[in-house]
Amino acid sequence: MGIFHQPTEINPLTTDSSISANLLALLFNELVDVSGDGHMLPELAKSWNISDNRLEWTFYLRNNVQFHDGTRLTAEDVKFIFETIKDTKSFGFTHALKYVARIDAVGEHTLKIHLTKPDSLLLTAIGTIGIAPKHLLKKDLDHSEFNKHPIGTGPYRFVEQDSDKIVLEANEGYFLGRPHLDKIIV
Repeated sequence: MGIFHQPTEINPLTTDSSISANLLALLFNELVDVSGDGHMLPELAKSWNISDNRLEWTFYLRNNVQFHDGTRLTAEDVKFIFETIKDTKSFGFTHALKYVARIDAVGEHTLKIHLTKPDSLLLTAIGTIGIAPKHLLKKDLDHSEFNKHPIGTGPYRFVEQDSDKIVLEANEGYFLGRPHLDKIIV
């Protein structure tokens, strides 16, 4: 993949350059995905439901998802990412979770999002937020180590980055099936 500018960091919490954002989808998954025709599809969440008053969303996560470092994805990871984004003042995330009052991890694979008012764009908003592991980001508050070696759940895993290239390799254990390409060099 040829590029003109060197990517910045590849981190779903901080990435704002276009080439880096394009690489996010290769390394990270979202709770839901938006199809080309605008339908919401399961991704990390295998299913979800909404309360009758439209103020509580419950997401049921797949239980067979692992981060590239071998740790299992849990509702705590998703909660941490969403709470971090909700509390950020970053331009790109200002309105993504604006009606979220509280996020609860209910067991290992269930997440509840409580809203202050119904939000018809909630699924679209969370469909743009890649999930990264809480255990790495919580201890690396400035993201300096994570940005050198991003870890996600996506179809490709980060191998290396230097001044000339970024190398990604197929995630052999990808929960949606092994990707077709063995390696991507940017």
